[in-house]
Amino acid sequence: MNEKKNPEFQELAVRIEAAGLMDRTYVHYVVTGGIAVLFLALSLTIVTLAPQLLWVQILNAFMFAFFSSQIGIIGHDLSHGMVFDSPKLNRFFASMAWSVFSGLSELRWYRMHNEHHKAPNHIGHDPDLRIPFMFSEGQVNVEHPVPFMRIIRRTILPVQHLLFFPALSLVYLNYIRMVFTYHIGSFSWRGMVEMLIVTLHFVALFWFLFTFLPTITAIIFLVIVFGTISFYMSILFAPNHKGCNELDENEQFTWKHQIVNTRNLHHPPFLAYVMGGLDYQIEHHLFPKMSRARLPQASKIVKDFCAEYSIPYHEVTFKESCREMYRALKTQAIAARN
Repeated sequence: MNEKKNPEFQELAVRIEAAGLMDRTYVHYVVTGGIAVLFLALSLTIVTLAPQLLWVQILNAFMFAFFSSQIGIIGHDLSHGMVFDSPKLNRFFASMAWSVFSGLSELRWYRMHNEHHKAPNHIGHDPDLRIPFMFSEGQVNVEHPVPFMRIIRRTILPVQHLLFFPALSLVYLNYIRMVFTYHIGSFSWRGMVEMLIVTLHFVALFWFLFTFLPTITAIIFLVIVFGTISFYMSILFAPNHKGCNELDENEQFTWKHQIVNTRNLHHPPFLAYVMGGLDYQIEHHLFPKMSRARLPQASKIVKDFCAEYSIPYHEVTFKESCREMYRALKTQAIAARN
């Protein structure tokens, strides 16, 4: 995508720069990061203070999952280079946020996510489309390179609209699995270090919970944590792309497809912290290094720009995005059965 050479995109970028929206927001990240670490520490403390109170630990598990995910969101921002001027500092702290606090691999995610950002919803180019769900008409007839995935497709595709939302509870487990399959298949020293840290993360978490909590309580705590993180990760990423416009493999991708292949989520302001800036997916794709704290301001400029140049700008509520995803899933499933 030749964004810098396109005069229209240059004009939009000039407006964004003139508004000071590419400036760093260190205070924002100190506050959000500090809050997340503080509440994670509080959650672990509650494990030791009230081990026999099951209802307390159930609530505590939700809190642990939420703030662990919040650190993962900061890891996402670091990986994009939003926080520091130094790329090395961004990548180092991103790796720590992902592996130490979230039990995931920053290196694997960084490589895959960068490919997604280059061509979102572009069949054959966006790795996020290579999942068992949300097949487009163009993807249905494209054979997956992995035999097992071809079997999964044929099995799931006819009923994908019924399975998609329940399957979101397994997203985190699948990401953990991919940490090991990816790094074993793509050897690098950094990958090996991340895989070791991820292993230590879960060893320490399991040891801590089963040491201080009754066995059944510890198991319930873990089930809630894994399920909640899965759903949280899903509502951050899926509603912004799934069921949106897609580009056939041989069609040319331009910078405007960063807008028309994506949707923003409109919701009450108090949910902005929960969504971590990923509700402004259009602006995030246009300016991936922009701090999430600047995205609401950027959206006003981008909306006005799109209106001037007759570029479709799709913004819906979270509920409406779920309806759009379900309709797309069901349409593709019926087509597959027929």
